Amino acid sequence: MSLRRKDAMRSKRNRQAFAFSEKEHEKINILIDKTHDQDPPAEPSHVSMDKIEDMRKMVSEVTGIMKDNIEKVVEREEKLSILEVRTEELQASSQSFKITSTQVVHKYRSRHRKLICVLVVIIVIILLLVGGAIFLYVSGVFSQSTQAPPTTPPPSSKLLSQIKNASTS
Repeated sequence: MSLRRKDAMRSKRNRQAFAFSEKEHEKINILIDKTHDQDPPAEPSHVSMDKIEDMRKMVSEVTGIMKDNIEKVVEREEKLSILEVRTEELQASSQSFKITSTQVVHKYRSRHRKLICVLVVIIVIILLLVGGAIFLYVSGVFSQSTQAPPTTPPPSSKLLSQIKNASTS
């Protein structure tokens, strides 16, 4: 039995739970006083037999009350032991929950970090592509050349130029 349980059993509250009532204390004190103060009669008489019978009744009442109190103490002890077992199980369960919850938190933090890293890499790649495209555009790779390519006049303009040449000659 643990020290806490022993202290709890000795506490004032526990003593009051199984204490005798004032009436019972008076009966017990009367019994004690009668047995110590009176000398046993030399020969039994009818009056003393009544007193003895009354004392036996009071003793049987007190013993009945004491037996009830002992039964209550035993029941209480059983309930306390059951409660202690439940408390230990609950404590073990709470420790297990704490460990599991810590593992879950670490798992989700790790996933969150990985997701952030992937997003950063994707954003960097997009920025490099956009920056490269801008660089190529500025450097002139995508711009039209400054010299116009030689154009061949459409066939209708050739015809017009021949007509002009023929009329001038």
